[in-house]
Amino acid sequence: MPDENGLTLLTYIREHHYKIDAILITAASDADKIQTAMRYGAIDYLIKPFEFERFKQSLLQYKHKHQFFNENQNFDQSTLDSRLFNKSEKKSDGTATLPKGLTKGTLQAIIDKVNHSGKQTFSTDEIAEIADVSRVSVRKYLKFLADINVLEESLTYGIGRPVYQYKFRQDNLHYLTPYLN
Repeated sequence: MPDENGLTLLTYIREHHYKIDAILITAASDADKIQTAMRYGAIDYLIKPFEFERFKQSLLQYKHKHQFFNENQNFDQSTLDSRLFNKSEKKSDGTATLPKGLTKGTLQAIIDKVNHSGKQTFSTDEIAEIADVSRVSVRKYLKFLADINVLEESLTYGIGRPVYQYKFRQDNLHYLTPYLN
């Protein structure tokens, strides 16, 4: 916006209660402007010049948040923390603690099976069979992977009990790094 100020536009949007999300792309790099943008609800702030990869990351995060709200109506705190705010119990060395009952070794084995299954979607039973791990255990790991947005989870209804179907999200594999280091 040549000769315009993005903060002025963002202020206008908020004052008029428009339900618009904003990613600011600007040359302004001073703390005051960045804090003002965040206070007015900017979902991201990119300082020129920036790498395309950073812009892509911003758009993907926005897309995932948008999908998250479209797929869910009610939330628990751990789901909000892990999927919406990307928070986990990180230690000072950058690693994160797995939920109780999950181990790095089994998590890595399940990820390997999911990654190499070659299927678009898969069920708990399918992964349990190829990973040689109990269905109950696999379900816990797949639920964790869905909670941190590495898997997309959906419920398929048919004859008998509903079946959870999962889809691997290769673009979100980086969310696993703190848990596997």
